[in-house]
Amino acid sequence: MDAVIELLCAIMVGQATPFNWSAVSVVDWSNLLITAKDQGALPLVYHHLSEQGWPASLPSVLRHALQADYYNVAAQNLLFLQELNRILAAVAQAAPVVVLKGAALGLTLYPSPSLRPLHDLDLLVPRIHLSTAIDAIQRLGYSEQTNLIGGTPATEHHIALQGGPRRVVPVELHWNLIGGDADWRSPPLEWFWQQTEEWRPHTASMSSPAGAGVLQLTPTSNLLYLAAHLMLQHGAAEGRLIWLYDLHLLITSNPERLDWDEVRARARAFHWSAALHAALDATQRCFRTPLPAGVLNALCTDTDAKTAAFVRRKAVAMSSTRSMWLRLVPLEPSARINYAWRAFFPSPSYMRWRYQPHPAWLWPLSYPYRWVGALRDAVRALLQVAKGA
Repeated sequence: MDAVIELLCAIMVGQATPFNWSAVSVVDWSNLLITAKDQGALPLVYHHLSEQGWPASLPSVLRHALQADYYNVAAQNLLFLQELNRILAAVAQAAPVVVLKGAALGLTLYPSPSLRPLHDLDLLVPRIHLSTAIDAIQRLGYSEQTNLIGGTPATEHHIALQGGPRRVVPVELHWNLIGGDADWRSPPLEWFWQQTEEWRPHTASMSSPAGAGVLQLTPTSNLLYLAAHLMLQHGAAEGRLIWLYDLHLLITSNPERLDWDEVRARARAFHWSAALHAALDATQRCFRTPLPAGVLNALCTDTDAKTAAFVRRKAVAMSSTRSMWLRLVPLEPSARINYAWRAFFPSPSYMRWRYQPHPAWLWPLSYPYRWVGALRDAVRALLQVAKGA
């Protein structure tokens, strides 16, 4: 493991106290804080270093920058959580809603919600209530994002909305998890809905909308979902340390509530064993997360070749063209054709947003520009394969 990442992981779990801080140079500190920001861990670094006493080797200018970043994250989180309060109050009147990922975890597992940076709000509603939920959110001033290629339920699992003050709050409203109906990565939703419980945020300001209509995943189902989201949807190459730390907190905060036999059985049934193994292995290597004896070996035994190969592919940094290709791989043939068509011929609104031609009426020329870029990436990928051979 890289020395900067190793130190960052130790700070995140509060285990860097005996470290020889005097050996950390100004350049090392700068690299550490840049990496922490990229990995979503700056608030945790600020929290632990300020609690343990600022190391003398940390330059004051970097300490002040770290402090400013921490308060910027805290301010953004406060704005997002205020909007979440409004959205839940509106949606929960018409449909059950599950709070997912960062918003759910920051308000239940982290000592303070300011320690878990939020970049969007993720909610899950039953498909039969999707239109009602969208209407409720749009009445709050939100509208569908135009900066996405878009799709159908066969290829997509959520709709993206944007709103709030200055329209800076993205909301992803899910009706499915991981992928669309024609995506083998998608699990049966019935089990996940059975594995929900009342959401109980520890922040008093968020208590008003909580109740029978506002839910969260149980620790067992959340462990499976977070691992699959990381390794199957984004991949290790796009993963961030904060996502592994989410898993670490989930495991260490709820050891008595995790049904590991059920976790293993459902991972096998969903074809997620390879993804769960990769996520748990990475979490343990980074944070020394305690896992039941033999669980990693058992997941290796359960792993199927198709999922394992996909996880390996997603662990490698890739071009946008290769990323799009991997987006096609899990889909059924008809859905692949549909998605590929939309990827090569996105809507005019998307093209205007993505390429921003000047003057604006030149936007049709963005299509050949897009195709040439895809061809260039494909040629580069083929050349890399040829060199490797």
